[in-house]
Amino acid sequence: MAVAADGLSSPTAPGFVAVWRRECARLWGDRRSRLLLFTLPLLGWLLLLWLFWPRVPRDLPIIVHDADGSALSRQLVRYVDATPTARVAAMAVSQDEARDWMLRGKAYALLSIPQGMQASVLAGTPHPVQLFYNTQWLSAGNAIARDVRQAGGTVSLQLAAGRRVLHGQNPRLALAQAYPIATQLHPLFNPSLDYARYLGLAMVMALLHIFVVVAAADACGRELRDATAGQWFDAAGGSVMAALIGKLAPLALWFSVLGATVLLASLAWLGVQVAGSVAWLLLGWCALVLACLGLGAFLVGCTGNLRMATSVASLIISPALAFSGLTFPAWSMPAAIALWSALLPLTHYLSLHVQQVSMGAPVSQALWQVLALVPFALLPFLLSPRWRTLLSQPERWGRA
Repeated sequence: MAVAADGLSSPTAPGFVAVWRRECARLWGDRRSRLLLFTLPLLGWLLLLWLFWPRVPRDLPIIVHDADGSALSRQLVRYVDATPTARVAAMAVSQDEARDWMLRGKAYALLSIPQGMQASVLAGTPHPVQLFYNTQWLSAGNAIARDVRQAGGTVSLQLAAGRRVLHGQNPRLALAQAYPIATQLHPLFNPSLDYARYLGLAMVMALLHIFVVVAAADACGRELRDATAGQWFDAAGGSVMAALIGKLAPLALWFSVLGATVLLASLAWLGVQVAGSVAWLLLGWCALVLACLGLGAFLVGCTGNLRMATSVASLIISPALAFSGLTFPAWSMPAAIALWSALLPLTHYLSLHVQQVSMGAPVSQALWQVLALVPFALLPFLLSPRWRTLLSQPERWGRA
């Protein structure tokens, strides 16, 4: 006869169903479990959704020091201010003032226009302006540098074409000869540099995967810590497989539904069109949930201790996004780090995520990423003898 979570007998026959019912009752009645399963994941999702709601960086403040004060320099400043990324926050009267703005973090970049620029340009002598930008803020600095370079190129092209028109050339021919070698850029994926599409959605799913691992470790580890492992094992009828599957199945169902809902809602609210298959995207998430549950239970099985398992889990999953290759290419990582990246479940899911959301990769590519997650889900069952010992020997229970 199975034993319920509160220690009372249950008419349900021992096995998977008894463990399932016991776990559902425990999750529903426990405040800590509700925080891990519902409150904190949803709050984290809403916070990240709000953070990436603008989708692309706009109107980043820059400081301008215009030592020339000419019509040409003012035109350049207007063109820079008209770009989507840069906003001229102030005109500095000196280099020291401009430097102070940068050091205090009030501007992402400094545009310095030297004295005599207009006279030199009209005389046909190049006189470059200088842009100082902070690459510690990689996205902001590079975006500003790109738009300022484009604004300067536009002004230069207008001047060059204008000179040819003054000499009697046809305007269209003058423009073509002023810019004889044009480069046509064709961004294949995410051409608008949408941070919500590329980074925001990935961070949401990465955050949820942390809660999955922690919830699995907490569900298994608290049975040992609270000395209720015997009741858990009795409910499973002495079967390690029934105990583990029945314990993790409610979490798998809940996080699969939660993650799918969050993903679909995020795509809809942000207006992101999936280039590939939504079905494979959802299947990949479900596979990641199983992999994370397997990892969490595996760590508890290895350590036999909730505190230790949670600590090890935090060391593995917290920096997983940095090792996934999303923000820094995995191909450029040292071999040992690239191997570690391949041993993280999140790496395989995010690869599938990017391929399906932005690239529209073929199904065959998605299949390999899903299959790569299967071994992680099987990890706790490799420790079946160890789990039998943990669940059947009371001297291993009650440890913090």
